[in-house]
Amino acid sequence: MGKAFDLSLFTLPETLGDASSSLAAEQPATLPSTTTSVGQQVNDGEFLAGPIRIGWIEAAANLPGAALPVALAVRHLHVMRGRDWVVLSNAAVRRFGVSSSAKARAVVVLEGAGLIEVQDRRSGCAPRVRPIGD
Repeated sequence: MGKAFDLSLFTLPETLGDASSSLAAEQPATLPSTTTSVGQQVNDGEFLAGPIRIGWIEAAANLPGAALPVALAVRHLHVMRGRDWVVLSNAAVRRFGVSSSAKARAVVVLEGAGLIEVQDRRSGCAPRVRPIGD
């Protein structure tokens, strides 16, 4: 027969227990969580709502420059505002790390790819856009 099972091999040393309690005190506060209808726990805050077809995201990801972050900003605004057409401000894309000039180029590229539609394209004004092709 083999050796007897030794449960003490699976206990933590007492010094580690003291360290873990001090680490817990140093942890930053977390956002409260919410349980979704399917029982998943999520932190409260902002979300990119879906469903969004993965092909739409892939198409934006394969475009040059800041097309993907601008596309995600458009989707986010579209859902948060609850409107088809949204104003794509510089502040909205800055949250995604995009400059105003990169935003302007990305809008042209996304429109050309058929991922967004653009309205009110005037110099010096934020364009009104809506996601399409979903």
